[in-house]
Amino acid sequence: MLLYQTAFFNPQCTLEDNETFVTKEPEHGVVAIEVIENYANFSADSPRAKCNEKKVAMPTITYRSVAGYTGADTFEVTSVSPSGFRYVYSYTLSIIDRGPTKKRADNR
Repeated sequence: MLLYQTAFFNPQCTLEDNETFVTKEPEHGVVAIEVIENYANFSADSPRAKCNEKKVAMPTITYRSVAGYTGADTFEVTSVSPSGFRYVYSYTLSIIDRGPTKKRADNR
């Protein structure tokens, strides 16, 4: 499950270096910070809205529950911007087992 992109764009739509890491691991799954090519998702009134026009390889938070687990899982990810601001993302997910034909977690 793709959860969030932790990229910091400058006004020219190039990525700035940042540090993103898991600060609290989930008990019932695995969190990874992966570089995935995707579109940014700035709002239309953002000065960086033009950055949404092309795919960029950026750090992305993904989560995968252990097979067969249902219930809640929590974890925390911290991202530090190039200017030193620290952003903490806390997640609580409700994991639903969709049976043998669909082996993936779902966030509800």
